[in-house]
Amino acid sequence: MRVVPLALRRDPLEVLASLAAEPGAFLLEVPDRAQPLTLLGCAPRARLRILADGCIERDGRLAGGDPLAALERFVAEGPSLPFPYGSAVGYLAYELGRCTEPGRDGGPPAPDGPLAVLSRYDPVLAYDRSRAQYTLVCAEPASARVPWLERLAVPAPAWDGPLAAAPLAPLLPRARYLAAVRRILDYLAAGDVYQVNLTQPYVAPLAAPAWALFTALARRHRYRTAPTSTWARPASSPTRRSSSSAAAANGSRRARSRARVRAATAARATPRSPRSWRRTRRSEPST
Repeated sequence: MRVVPLALRRDPLEVLASLAAEPGAFLLEVPDRAQPLTLLGCAPRARLRILADGCIERDGRLAGGDPLAALERFVAEGPSLPFPYGSAVGYLAYELGRCTEPGRDGGPPAPDGPLAVLSRYDPVLAYDRSRAQYTLVCAEPASARVPWLERLAVPAPAWDGPLAAAPLAPLLPRARYLAAVRRILDYLAAGDVYQVNLTQPYVAPLAAPAWALFTALARRHRYRTAPTSTWARPASSPTRRSSSSAAAANGSRRARSRARVRAATAARATPRSPRSWRRTRRSEPST
């Protein structure tokens, strides 16, 4: 491993703005109290995607096999560098859980993007937040001369316009959302579930570049509500901004355990009817 200190005096968000147009550009904040880092990079050396239908795509070539085994192999093949430098950066979608525990009744609808995207980078730009110091971490000595480093020598782009062209609007109508809440309350009362995470997606037409939206959110909430915030631009799928789903994976056990966590949200195979359960309970004599 080669570590090159850089005399770079820029906020990591400005560095992201400079690299955002590059394929596979990313920013990942590592919430380590002992060594709080922000990792940046682009132009990955290797990429693995698990497509929505479960097919495996490795560096643009389709392949068969088990998606979870493919993820495990990809992480294990990385360079033997200390975490997080030798890690794979990417995300695992919640729908990846179908690969470990298929849902009942045909499972949820397929997502509009890949189930997983993992990439390996060399070099990686590491910003030590405790010392305000950048270093370039390279697995190979030649990686210290990658072309995208020249982007850091010119001023970063800026955005002064509006972020969205219209206000945020909910995707679920009010009546449908309230019906979902009532159904969840029934299942909670019946004891069929103990926790349900009901989400309400909001959408708005984006007027700004994706990196400008991420920068605005990061400056407002940085290190308070989203310590693992991430910005990623896969080369052939939409830009993603996340506060939890994207992370660095290092070691096959960690990659597999994360997939199992996603799978743990699958519904019970034979749920009871909450209303009939309550009727049964009410008919039992009290003691």
